[in-house]
Amino acid sequence: AFYFGAEYRDLKSELKNETYIHNLPTKGTDIMLRVGKTYTYGDVKLSLNSIVSDSRCPSDSNVRCITAGFVSVNVTVALGTTTETRTISSNAPTYEKFSYYAIRVGNEITPVSYAGQTIHQNEYKIPFHLDVITH
Repeated sequence: AFYFGAEYRDLKSELKNETYIHNLPTKGTDIMLRVGKTYTYGDVKLSLNSIVSDSRCPSDSNVRCITAGFVSVNVTVALGTTTETRTISSNAPTYEKFSYYAIRVGNEITPVSYAGQTIHQNEYKIPFHLDVITH
C-alpha cells in the first residue's frame, strides 16, 4: 500500500495516535459505486474509474479455488485542488490514506463471479469504506 507515494506497512501502526470515525456516511454502511460514478462527502470526492482485474473464485458449486481471489479497481480521490489516481484491491490488508481520509475496497462486490461468465465494467457495484482520520 502507499502513503502519498511512499510504501507503508500498516495504517493503524502508522497512525496509532489518530482516532477514526468509521464507515461514513452512516456507521456500518458501505459507499457503493459503479464505474464512472463519483461519491462526494464534504470536501472529498471518490471516483471509480475502472475495474482493473477480477480474479475472484467463481461461485459455481463445482469450482474449487485455493484462494478467494480479489478485485482491483482504479480510483481517483480529489480533495480540494489535490487529485490522486491509484489502483487499490479488495484484498489489501490496510486502508489507502489520502490526506485525512482512509479508503479501502469492501468485500461485498457484485455481481458474483461464475465460471465462464463475462462481467462488463458497467455491471460492477463496488463497496468502499471511507473513514475520516481525526486527531
